[in-house]
Amino acid sequence: MQRVRDAAVRLFIDLHLCPNLKDQDETRRMIEKSAELGYKAVGVTLPKKYSQSEVEKISKICGEVGLDFVHRIDLAPSNTAELIRSLRLLRRNVEVISVKCLSKSVARQAAKDRRVDVLSFSSLDVRKRFFDSAEAELASKTQVSLEFDLAPLLYLRGYRRISLLSKLREEVFIAKKSNIPIIL
Repeated sequence: MQRVRDAAVRLFIDLHLCPNLKDQDETRRMIEKSAELGYKAVGVTLPKKYSQSEVEKISKICGEVGLDFVHRIDLAPSNTAELIRSLRLLRRNVEVISVKCLSKSVARQAAKDRRVDVLSFSSLDVRKRFFDSAEAELASKTQVSLEFDLAPLLYLRGYRRISLLSKLREEVFIAKKSNIPIIL
C-alpha cells in the first residue's frame, strides 16, 4: 500500500511566476518563496524580447535555491498572422508558450497549433472566454493545456464572481470531457 502512495506523489510547479525582472531582489525573493512553499520548478514569464543574460540570471537563482527553471512566454496576439509569426520566431527558444486568446479566431488557431502549450482566456470579461466544445476538440488533438487564472476569484465580488465561477465550471466540464489538461 505504501508503494502505491509513493508512486502517486505529485510535484507542484508554479508555471506562471511574474516577477518584476528589472528588480533582481524581488525576483530572487519570489523564487526563494516558491522553494519554501515546496514547488519543484517555476515557470518565469519573460517578455517577448528578452536577452539571454536575463534567462541565465534567473536560471542561476533557481539553481541556487534548488528549483528547476522553466522559460515561459505569454503571447497576446491580436490576430492569427501575428500568432503564427510569433510562434515561428519563439518556439525553439522557449520551453512553454502560452497564448492569451483575445479573439475567437486566435483561440481556434492557437488550439490547433502544436507549437502552443497553454491556452488562457480573459479572467475579467466572461464574454471574452471562447473555450467551447469546438475549441476543446481542436485542443485535444494537439495536447495543449487550458490555464485558469484564479486570482480574480480573490478580488471579484457579487455577480462578477458568480458569473466567472459559472463559466469556469462549464469550461472545466468541457475540458475534462475532452481529456484536456487543466492548469490552475
